[in-house]
Amino acid sequence: MTTSGEPTRSLAPEIVREVFLYALGAQDSNPLEVQLDLLAGSLVCRTWYDEACRLIDNAIFRSLFEGREYKCNDILRFAKLLAESRRLGLYYYYELIETMNINVACLDIDESDRAGYAFEKILRLWPPNLIELTFDMQGLADGTEESRRRFNRLLERLAPLCDTISRVYFHADGNACHASINSFITITARRLLSLRIDALRFEQSTHDALRICTALREIHINQTMSDCLATVISSWPDLRRFRYDMGMYDNFDVDACILALARSCPRLGSFELVTNNGFWRTSPENATLEFLVAECPYLRRFGITGDKVMNDEFLARVLLRQGRELEHITLDGCVNITGDPRVTRREWGKGWPELKSLSLRDCEGLSVEFAEMVLDRCGKLKEVVFPEQLIAKDIELLEMYGFSYDGDDTWRRE
Repeated sequence: MTTSGEPTRSLAPEIVREVFLYALGAQDSNPLEVQLDLLAGSLVCRTWYDEACRLIDNAIFRSLFEGREYKCNDILRFAKLLAESRRLGLYYYYELIETMNINVACLDIDESDRAGYAFEKILRLWPPNLIELTFDMQGLADGTEESRRRFNRLLERLAPLCDTISRVYFHADGNACHASINSFITITARRLLSLRIDALRFEQSTHDALRICTALREIHINQTMSDCLATVISSWPDLRRFRYDMGMYDNFDVDACILALARSCPRLGSFELVTNNGFWRTSPENATLEFLVAECPYLRRFGITGDKVMNDEFLARVLLRQGRELEHITLDGCVNITGDPRVTRREWGKGWPELKSLSLRDCEGLSVEFAEMVLDRCGKLKEVVFPEQLIAKDIELLEMYGFSYDGDDTWRRE
């Protein structure tokens, strides 16, 4: 950007604008390359900066490198342009950054060090609003030993630069366990508020790293292999959201974990369990779930998905008896839940007076009597998902209570 006081010959703003608009509308142009060209153009002079800012898609800054279209050269160019914009005192761009996505697909053997340098260069700018890192490791489990070493080296380089990071997401497609991931969690543990881990095998060092994440507010564990998670939960006294998606061969001790949540996480506000089980898999005991709902006074969201063992006894004893304060309930795919009035009526009382959303998708045996009871007694209800079979029988029932269809089996009312 021109900074000297000497007069310079420049294009009129309207001409600059037309040039940029032409680049945006070019038929064969790559949208990403166009955005990078606009960013480069914005560094030429004040006029170009003003015109480019009106056209740049701020979303590419808020979530850097989201998607798979980014190649190593794109990442390098992005990093250099961000560094140059800051050097020129143009803080607007790098202050927009909230999330950075690191895709292993960019870490080809011949280019991984260059891409790693680019990610490091961006972190060294210390973007003040960057709070989340996402590591997409799909394909790494089946990759070469060299590619795994390079990924581990990347984590080791980035971990010391993550002072502002409070949310981390590791997304894999296998059950590999990487020592560098455990080290990364350990280094950033004191600042971590939110952590999601997909398809990684937990080892003792993983549990040790998770134990020092004492400030953790949210945890989402998906398709992992962990046999002693219950011993870690007591280290998260400030936990607000817990979600666990069980894998096919998961040896997760569900009752032990639920008891640990009830005893150690008094501020828990959301509990979600995805079992997708068959009759052969053990489901949580009703007594365990009843204890959880009773012991967590801030619990407002409760969900169990895909459980083929839960039945109306659970609905009556746990949710109706103890869950008066619940605002959001999801029981999708719990096919044994019917809401049989002979079981549920004795516990209904005032029902769920605070309930705002209820989802019973694929609960094909749900009774019309139970659906009507929900609609009649839950005055704050704004969104409901009933099984398609029930809707087909009694669509007038929902319309009578002011609900209108919003697509995907979902009904809403103002």
